[in-house]
Amino acid sequence: DAGIARQRKLLGQQRSQVDADIKRGKLLAEDAKQASESIEKMRAQQFGEQLGRKVASPLSPALWREFAQHLPDDLGRVHSLYLQASKGLLQAAAKQGWGTPLLGAGLALVLLFPLRLWLRHLGRRYAASERAPAGRLRRTGLAVWLLLVGTLLPGLAAGVLVSSLRAISAIAPRLESVADTFVMATFVAAFIGALAAALLVPKRPSWRLLDIDDLAAGRLRRFAWGAAGLTWLTMLLREINRSARTSAVSTITLDGLIALTY
Repeated sequence: DAGIARQRKLLGQQRSQVDADIKRGKLLAEDAKQASESIEKMRAQQFGEQLGRKVASPLSPALWREFAQHLPDDLGRVHSLYLQASKGLLQAAAKQGWGTPLLGAGLALVLLFPLRLWLRHLGRRYAASERAPAGRLRRTGLAVWLLLVGTLLPGLAAGVLVSSLRAISAIAPRLESVADTFVMATFVAAFIGALAAALLVPKRPSWRLLDIDDLAAGRLRRFAWGAAGLTWLTMLLREINRSARTSAVSTITLDGLIALTY
């Protein structure tokens, strides 16, 4: 029949077009893979060149003049990253609602304050009871407990907050690594602060593992908290700087400022 013949011819043309599209798609996928590998090689090469390149000292005017020249463009890149973050959050909240992020923030606060403080109190109460081992093991066990609680609870709180944002796809793709670094930095900073608290115990000298007086313990505790905060900020700033793809001179300047601050 003529109608069937025309239909068959049309279907044959459509099939040929689909086959051509599939072949074209495979070629594009292979090209994309090769381009990705080429980009990774270029990034590794540029990173190696950056490590081996001589730069001016953070104390010299030359570095700061170059930094001032690149500053407007770098601020624009950071602002663009901020716009992506806010746009992703607002769009996800408009589509999915604020329920999940607010729930995540509430759980994070519960982990960070009531639960953490209660577990610390529970450990101290057990260490002071007759069930705890006698001697130095009692103080060591309490120190280990305080270290675990002080490290895990803040880190888990940060993880819960980030997971609640990921649940509604509120984190922009370029900020995924920043979110992961936020969680890791919180774990690291919490470990530094918890370790200092477990070793120094400024308000309970009888439980102190280090042989130092109350004045030294109090002052060292402040330095430890300062180091923890600086470490957290350093890790986060470096990852934001990398995600914003700022200039090499800004990266070098940031590293120099961090070194001077330490």
